[in-house]
Amino acid sequence: MAYWSVPPHVESRVEELLEAGYDRIGILPYFLFSGRTTDAIADVVANLGDRFPHSQLHLTPPLDHSTHLGDLICTWAKSYL
Repeated sequence: MAYWSVPPHVESRVEELLEAGYDRIGILPYFLFSGRTTDAIADVVANLGDRFPHSQLHLTPPLDHSTHLGDLICTWAKSYL
């Protein structure tokens, strides 16, 4: 778990995981749309990849407007009705 605007930040969390011995790390931007922040995250991950070439950093697209996510939210909301 990492955050963009408050600690722990993406960069420090990836560094911690690498120091703990993980060499494959998946990063899922928990945003509902692409934009400046997700572009900045991609830049940070690219820089980390350059700094730690032995690691495998996998950046997924943000959640965006997935039909699966919409279905999940609807199911979750119905449980409260």
